[in-house]
Amino acid sequence: MKFDVSTFLLQWAVGGLAFLWVTSRRAVFSVGYRWLLYGVWASVAALSAGVGFAGDTVVVRDLAGVAVATAAVVVVGISVRDTHRQAGGEKDRGGKKANSASSGKLLDIWAPLFGLVGLVAAGFEAEGSVALAVVRVIVGALFLGAVTDTMLLGHWYLVQPGMSRAPLLELIAWGGVLCLADMAVWLLPTGLLSAGSDSLLAWFWLVCAAATAGLLAVTRLALREPRYSAVMAATGLSYLAVMTAIAMELVAGAAVF
Repeated sequence: MKFDVSTFLLQWAVGGLAFLWVTSRRAVFSVGYRWLLYGVWASVAALSAGVGFAGDTVVVRDLAGVAVATAAVVVVGISVRDTHRQAGGEKDRGGKKANSASSGKLLDIWAPLFGLVGLVAAGFEAEGSVALAVVRVIVGALFLGAVTDTMLLGHWYLVQPGMSRAPLLELIAWGGVLCLADMAVWLLPTGLLSAGSDSLLAWFWLVCAAATAGLLAVTRLALREPRYSAVMAATGLSYLAVMTAIAMELVAGAAVF
């Protein structure tokens, strides 16, 4: 499998949507956060499909990108409808405030599942071990999604400053575990170890991997501080983690493929 921008973008979108589903289980943030992330990841998935159809087309992968973007738009439409209905019901009854943050949680899983089919199809384009390529693509998707959603959720605390930090800590924990998993799958033969000690790309990847793991660890430490400013500091650190995580995937793909 050669490195492909369309595959990378689909990985990013699928991982982000998968961890939106994970975070939505807690239902601690307003429905606006779901709308924001669906808009972001639907755009990335649509871009993935566009790049794929315009370049080296992998039909199943690129159709999956279309399906992911479409599913995201449909879920937002359903969520908006339900929110208006609940708001209307609240006005008529004069009862408790409607909570639509958990609306459609079962629907949240469909978009990443559609994308998973496309990622598996991308892995089957591998010239070597198909199984290893599929694992690398899926692990990379989850890794990118966890780290990026950490950064996006951190920004949402500007909207809901009193929100529990539990979802943010959960994403950081997932990001750390998946960072190690991503490193492991790229080191498996034929992988970055095969590039040799004189490979500049392999050394750069190692620096990026160490930086990502370190940034995630420091981000978690920052959240031990009870003041609100700690969340903003953690968000800034997660920005850097997103950049180094992206570099990890791009450099690994360039070095191995």
